[in-house]
Amino acid sequence: MSGAGAARIAVIIAKVGPYHVARMRAVGALVGSNALLVLEVARESREYTWTPVESSGFRRRTLVAEEYEALSSRALKALMTAALEEEQPEAVAVNGWGFPEARAALAWCRRRSRVSVLMSDSQERDLPRLLFKETAKRAILQDVDAALVGGYRHVAYLEQLGLDRARVVTGYDVVDNDYFQQGADRARAEAGLRQRMGLPARYLVLPTRFVPKKNLLRLLDAFAMYRRRLGDEAWDLVVIGDGPERPRVEARRQALGLEGVVHLVGFKQYPDLPAYYGLASGFILPSVSDQWGLVVNEAMACGLPVLVSHACGASELVRDGENGFRFDPFSLADMAHAMAELTREGPRLVGMGQAARAVATELSPATFAAALARAVDLGKAHHAGRRRALLPNPALWF
Repeated sequence: MSGAGAARIAVIIAKVGPYHVARMRAVGALVGSNALLVLEVARESREYTWTPVESSGFRRRTLVAEEYEALSSRALKALMTAALEEEQPEAVAVNGWGFPEARAALAWCRRRSRVSVLMSDSQERDLPRLLFKETAKRAILQDVDAALVGGYRHVAYLEQLGLDRARVVTGYDVVDNDYFQQGADRARAEAGLRQRMGLPARYLVLPTRFVPKKNLLRLLDAFAMYRRRLGDEAWDLVVIGDGPERPRVEARRQALGLEGVVHLVGFKQYPDLPAYYGLASGFILPSVSDQWGLVVNEAMACGLPVLVSHACGASELVRDGENGFRFDPFSLADMAHAMAELTREGPRLVGMGQAARAVATELSPATFAAALARAVDLGKAHHAGRRRALLPNPALWF
């Protein structure tokens, strides 16, 4: 450390959102608010359109006010390098290896001999893996001291890329469980709220971005199959969000005759979400590629049974028949079957929701804080060992 005011841990985040704040408060409570610095690259983002959030319990420094996507790779690297030079943290936690600011931070740690922690929820199955890119990742991981990841698939992928499993900690993908649980419970208790929000009596809920990997067109096809199979027993579907695929989703909904039962309610800010979860009967996430899927955590914290695609990292939270069901996102029949199975659970739905909530409580902001602290400690031990290995052998000095 270069001075008494320097942070012990710097965490790099492209744009701070509500779930980041919950995590960072927990870290600040564990290590001390003055020991944690959050380096937020930009205050705005086209992809993540949350209203900018305030924060407390940790120090936060925003590097630029403009949109993250408007910044060039060179500008991102320069901004991050300059900030780290000024702040001089002892350890740096970076979000993945694919972003310019993350690569710049890892390079800075290497030059300045500081501890680096990779935060990642990449799975081997996320994308087709190209040899030259995997080789580049292996090279990057040579300079990583420890990693914090979501679950067992993410551990396996880093191990496959050459990172020692003993230096990988799970507990990365968490949400503010208390916020969602309490908000959902309030919504259920508020008389007349369902009518005021214009929501159906029974529905599956999905907060998502309207992009191809979220698999919304196939979801509509499977939902139409499910409706034909169950008739009047079938629930509605409420989709929260927006994005470039919306015109195609609207066209498919109309072609399938689902306008009255598939409700596209648009993008909603964070404070609105607990009510949509709380008034739902279940949750579905049909992605064909999703590194984790934090909406699964949110739904489970709200006490909803969940239907989750096998492709999502968060599918490891699903206990089939206990708190929900998993399904093949490429199979319309399998997806429709999962929806039908959940609908037919009837009286067991409450118990399944309680089981989901119990699983969610195991992944809290406090879980993240303890996991990050553990990763930093493992990183320090590894870093110290590397430094000792680079020193000349004292026995050769005489």
